[in-house]
Amino acid sequence: MLLWRLINDSRVNAKNKILLGSGLAYYFFPLDIMPEALIGPIGYLDDLVFAVYLLNKILADTDPETLREHWSGSEDVLTSIRNVLNAADTLVGKDLFARLKNIMK
Repeated sequence: MLLWRLINDSRVNAKNKILLGSGLAYYFFPLDIMPEALIGPIGYLDDLVFAVYLLNKILADTDPETLREHWSGSEDVLTSIRNVLNAADTLVGKDLFARLKNIMK
């Protein structure tokens, strides 16, 4: 929901809207790195990490208050992003996650 809200916000620049659109396309694309249908709920992990990674990239160019305005969670969105990125680093290893970050640049 947050990604969709940010795509429709005029304060988010075009480059970041393309990133957000690619994130949404990833969720609707039938092929997945970790398909939920095959491996169950753990399959949502790649979706969550990808979304948080995109939001982290967007933070470089977007006022954090814009993210907070569109966030419907109970915890602060920036804290949530940090927590998921740290958990992803732990789960997949900093080396692998660093390579993913480089690919997405």
